[in-house]
Order: sequence, then C-alpha cells, then structure tokens
Amino acid sequence: MLHFACAGRLLLAVAAVLSLSCAAPGPSLESPVPAVAAATPTASPMSTDNFLATQATSAHPRLFFSTQDIPRLRAQAASTHQEIWQPILAFAQSSLGSVPGPMPAEGDLESFRNAGNQLIAFAFAYLITGDRAYLDLTRRHLLAPVGWQYWGDDTGYGDRGLGFHHLLLGSAIAYDWVYNDLSPADRAAIGSNLARRAQESFEATNSAKSQWNNWWRQAYIQNFSWTNYSALGVAALVLDGEDPRAPEWLDRATTMISRDMVIVGGISDGSWHEGMPYQDYATTMAMPFIYNLKALKGVQVLPPAFLRAYGYARVYNSLPGADRYAMPYGDVDWRWANSYGPEGILRLAARESRDGHFEWMARQSITNVGRDSNIYSAPWYVFEFLYYDPTVTPVGPEDLPLSRTFSDLEGVIWRTGWSSNDLTFALKTGAPGGRFAFDAFTQGKRPPFDPNSADDQFSAGHDHDDANTFYLYRGGVDLASERAAYDDSATSFHNTLLVDGRGQYRAPPTYGGHEYWDTDPSVFRGTDGRLEKVGEAGDLSYLVADATNRYRYPDPESGKPADLMVNEFRRYVIFAKPNYLVMVDNVRSDTPHRYDWVSHFGSDVSMEGDWIKGIGANVQIPGAKDQVVGVKLLAPQDYAWGTGNDGKPYIRVRPLSPVGSTRFVTMLYPTDEEGWALRPEVSLFGDGDDATGVRVRMNGIQDHLIKHSKSDSVALGEYSFDGITGTVGRDDAGGLQRVFLGGGSTLSDRNGDRVLIQVPRAVTAIEVFYRGNALEVDGDGLSGARIYAPGVDPGRVTLNGQPAQASRSDDYLVLP
Repeated sequence: MLHFACAGRLLLAVAAVLSLSCAAPGPSLESPVPAVAAATPTASPMSTDNFLATQATSAHPRLFFSTQDIPRLRAQAASTHQEIWQPILAFAQSSLGSVPGPMPAEGDLESFRNAGNQLIAFAFAYLITGDRAYLDLTRRHLLAPVGWQYWGDDTGYGDRGLGFHHLLLGSAIAYDWVYNDLSPADRAAIGSNLARRAQESFEATNSAKSQWNNWWRQAYIQNFSWTNYSALGVAALVLDGEDPRAPEWLDRATTMISRDMVIVGGISDGSWHEGMPYQDYATTMAMPFIYNLKALKGVQVLPPAFLRAYGYARVYNSLPGADRYAMPYGDVDWRWANSYGPEGILRLAARESRDGHFEWMARQSITNVGRDSNIYSAPWYVFEFLYYDPTVTPVGPEDLPLSRTFSDLEGVIWRTGWSSNDLTFALKTGAPGGRFAFDAFTQGKRPPFDPNSADDQFSAGHDHDDANTFYLYRGGVDLASERAAYDDSATSFHNTLLVDGRGQYRAPPTYGGHEYWDTDPSVFRGTDGRLEKVGEAGDLSYLVADATNRYRYPDPESGKPADLMVNEFRRYVIFAKPNYLVMVDNVRSDTPHRYDWVSHFGSDVSMEGDWIKGIGANVQIPGAKDQVVGVKLLAPQDYAWGTGNDGKPYIRVRPLSPVGSTRFVTMLYPTDEEGWALRPEVSLFGDGDDATGVRVRMNGIQDHLIKHSKSDSVALGEYSFDGITGTVGRDDAGGLQRVFLGGGSTLSDRNGDRVLIQVPRAVTAIEVFYRGNALEVDGDGLSGARIYAPGVDPGRVTLNGQPAQASRSDDYLVLP
C-alpha cells in the first residue's frame, strides 16, 4: 500500500522568462520572482493589508481555470490529452457506486488522505463529462467528511498533519470546481465546514499543541510544510470573498510557503535531500497553491530556476528502459517511488521553459512506469492534464553533456551515453539536509532559519547515512547500487565504509522520537561530508569526496556529535570511459580500527580469486543477469571478506587485523558473462602515504595516478606530479597515446626528467591525445600550456575540437 509517513521535495532551475502556451492558460511560474521569495523569516512576504486590497473573486471555478475554459478542457480530453484523461475517467467510473464510510479509525492516515485525494479526480470527471453521476459521486464524498468530528490523522484523532491537509486540499478543489451545481444547502454545509477546517489549520500554523502533532509549523526543509501550507493556501483562495478570515489564512500560507521557497532558491542543482519520491510528492502537493497564488493574486513565490533544474535532475537520473533511477538516495520504497509521479511537474517544466528534454523525460517515465487508474495516481493525473502543453516537442538527451555535478546534494552522475549499452556511475556525499540548508541552519547566517527562534526545525529525518556511496549501471541494469529502502538509513545498507561495525553519525531522536528532526544546530555542526573536487577532460573524469566528518562518535549523554572516529576518509574515483573505474579510499587514524569496505550488487555476488563478481539485475530487462561487474581488489593485499544479503546481495572486505591507516584500492570493470573471462590485467605500480598508482593493461598500458597527501608534488614509480590525478597511456611499444592531469600544473615521467604537461597555473583537467603527427587537447584554462609532442605538426592541433595554432619549443608545443 502506498504510504508516505512524511514527504518532501524541492527543485530549481535556470529559467528564461517565457509565457504559457494557449493550450494551458495560467501564470508563468518562471517569471522573475519579487522580493517576497527572499523574505527574511521574521517578515511576511505580503501583508494582510495587501490581500485585503486585492478584489476578491466570487466566481467559481477559479482554481486553474474558469467556466469559460471548460469547453477547451473537454476538447483536449477528446484529443491531445486523451491519454492522460482516460485513467482519470476509469478511476472515477470504478468509484461511481462507492458509498462514503464513517470517519476512519484513529491513526488511519491513508483513509483520511485518500478521502481528500479522490475528490480531485471525481470533480474533474464531472467537469469534463458533464455527467451528473459524477456530480453525485463528488457531492456524496464532499458531504461525508462534514459530519466527521476529526479530519486526521497518522498518530491519532486530532492530528492536523498530512491526512488533515490532504482532505482540506481535495475538499477545497472539489468545492470550487462543482460549486455552481451544488444546491444552496449543500454549498452552505460544505463551505462552512471547509472554513472551519481552514481555521483549524491556521491555528495549527501559529502555535504548537501536542494533540495537533503540528511539529511541522517551521520545518522548512520537510515535505509536511509544503503540503500543509499549500492546502491552507488553496482553501483561502477558494473561500476568498466568502469568509472574512480568508485573507489572514492566505497571508499565513504565503508567508510560510515563501520561507520554504527561500531554501529552494538557495539550491541550484535540482536535488532535494529527502530523495526524489519525496521531492515529487511535495512538489505535486505544493504546486496547486503556488500556481493559483500567481494566477489569482499575482504573487510569485516560486524561484525562477526551480522547474528547469528539477527537469534536468530527472533527465540525468533516468535509466533507459527502467522504472527506477540512478541515485535512489534517502527514504525510498519502490512500491510508491513513482506515485505522485514526476510526469505532471515535468510537463509543467516543459511548458514553462519550452524545453523539450522535459517532455521527453515525461514520456519516458510514462513508458517505463505505465499508467494506473487508482486512488494513488488518478488525482495527480488531473494536475498533469492541466499542466500539459502538447505543442512542446520532445527532445532526447543526446545533445546534453554526459556528466552533471549536483552542488547542493554534493554528488555526480557520469554517463558514457544514453543508450541501453551505456554506463552510468553516480556518487553522493554531502551534508544532512543539503548544503545550502545545512549551512543556513548550522551557521545561523541565512534565512529562513532564525538563530533567535527556538521553533525553526531542521527536519532531515528522511536522509540516510550514506556519504561517499556509489551506484553503477549498464543501461537500466543495476550492477552495483546500494540497497534503497524506506527507513533503512544505516550506513551498512550503502556502498561506503564501516568503522568497527559503526556507520556514520546520526542525530539522536528528538521531537516525537524522530531522528534528525531537531531545533538545535549543535546536533549537526561538523557532521557534513563534502564533494571536494570534480573534473573532466576528454574521456576521463575524476572526483574527490571527503566523508571524514560523517564518522563521529555520539556523546554518550547528549547524543550530540563528539570525537571523530577517523582522521580522514576520502574517496577518489577515476572514470576511464567507456571501460572501467578506479577507486581509492584513503583512511587514516591514530588508533587501530576494523574497517569494512561495503558494496551491494544487482542480484548476486561471489569471489573468484582476487576479483569480486557482481551479477546485474532488472526484472524489466531480458538478459539483465548476463551483465556483470568485476571488482579487482588491489589493496589491502591481505584481507578477509564475507558476503550476505540485507535485501540486496553485498560483500564486505576488511584488512586481516585492525589498523590505524589503510587504503582500499579497487578497479570496477563492467562487462558481461562472455567478457568476464577476458577481463584486463590490473596491478599496483606504487602505493604509499603520498600516492597510489594503478596499471591497467587494456588497449595498451594505462597508468593512473592518485595523490592522497597534502604534498605539493609527489613521486610515484617513474612519475612525478602535483595534481590530484594523472593518467599516462602508452601503446604496447611504449609510444605515448594520451596524457591526463587533474587538479595540478605539472606531470613528468622518466623519474621526473621529462615533463609531459606543464601549465602556468593549476587547471581542473587537461587531456592530450596523440594522433600520429596531430594533437587533440581538451580542457579549460590552458593558455600557455607546454605539451611534450616531438614530431607533431604545430598546425595540426585542436583545442576542445577547434583548430589551435600552437608554437614549437624544442620537443614541446605551446598552446596560444
């Protein structure tokens, strides 16, 4: 059964100001955001006087459309929107004989929530068909809750949480849409009860009472806030002009949803810390208020970059032919991960930005997931119907860059392409709550958190203890992704490191026994991971992710973060596209520990010599188990290992005895059963306190260098370099094929006697390919770079694919 015990989501974008298509009239949600969206926590973005000055609209329907728009909606249902409309109609048809039951049992969140959700589909079915059977259905289910003593919720009668507010939102929308066809008596009964519940919601937003369970009042990074304030705001918009308290309700809802949007405005990567399902849920629930606040009051609270960044986060997280996604971080239950689905928000993003990538993504999601006609999907198809613009042509992602860095989540997604044969690698580290919210709360420097408020809450309970976890796929086949499950937040379920069997720090239970729901910044300070460096050039990408701060002991009395378990845990990754990845985990401590390197796999895992063999999985894709990932264990050289299944098969590898400092050096080689026997020869050519070298014999010899010390320059084998990573590729005869340097300025071979690359200042990345007497160079900031290139014609140099006239200096070419 679908269950969101809590839910959340946010997004962003880079959007241009574009008007909406005539196919879907309404406000442009990507128009510039006025000062309201940047309001401080103590200032209302729009005062009650402002609302009173706005002339109330008495006509119904007013949400999303007016009476004059109904013929257009009916025409769309019979043509361009038919595919969306049919499951809405099917659900309403299947419900025609339903009789509302009594008030749900205490704590029955789903029944309270669904009592509200279904009303959206019922009322829309009546407007599109004009069939009074659907009016009677809507009327029955609108009137039944009027007689209920309580409207919620998940912990007991009297709650004013999700169940209460789903019922408030659905009732307000349905009341608005069928208002003109209700009898005066029904209108009065439903309207007065709606006003009563709106006032109860308003009271819950202003003061805390245990019987209301309204901890969410100032939980700006938690999905309850989005959902509940949206419901109050929609009810206020519907009752504007009918109840004198509506302006006060609207002012409160606008103030608080604006504070939520301050967080969104500080995020630029389209991510949301609670995970993508909660992101979809909260955005789906919040958008009815945000959309109609703009349409009816001219007040824009949505950050202008919101939708576009969400759309691209969805595109990059997609897997071809799969109903899952690349980074299922946070609380995920695959049974409901695609409910409150992304299609509606993607289609709104496509309409607003005129970006066909988002329409492509919506169609991919529909193809991979399918359509349901039940209570968990039909109400949200109504919003998708209203957002959809069929004039936006779908555009596939093939024109997009193959990598994306998520700065707030502090993660990456790297791809070799978008087809079923391409690889996708992802890694996540980061801070609880996301970087912007974490810094705003722990440092007390930014709104909406007020350092003088004891009620501002940092609600990161759906986050997992997963810093430095990684994921790997071939097409839609899961090769090595972690266990993704609701409430399984422990580090052991993720692809990272355990220290003496312990995982990463988790805040102690506070409000209501929920972990990570706290008003005290000291519970979180110093517990964040960081994505320190990301770079790429040519066909090589690299990163450095620091999870050291995530490994802290809790204070035995307060549970607050205390001493570090280790002095350092950094994960270095090189992706040599399209063939393999090299990973170095550098761990340092002054005291001995038992370290476990943990990785999960698709459907099975075993050891064959010093190779781990992981088998792929995806029930949707025939032959998924023929896909294999081999993991070569290069260090430590003496280790113990064990396999198990915690919902997914996993392996743990550890040094034979406790040690203070160590390195786990691995090479990940995705292949298939046929290629398993042909896996490459891989070895260490150096591994010391300063640097590690991995040699791969594949298409010649590829030497990969990783510096993990603070030294300016280090020697490793025959090489010396001052970067974070380096790669030198040679053919079987020893001739140079390519040279790569990341995060530095100099790379030499022949024991430092021959400089291969030298740039005036450190660059993020440079890669050089030797093509006979031609040279291909990729990277940024390379002016004045000296490249070892004897025999290369200075006139046959390209820089990032464009001709570049280099000059010669002995055996070197100098870029202009």
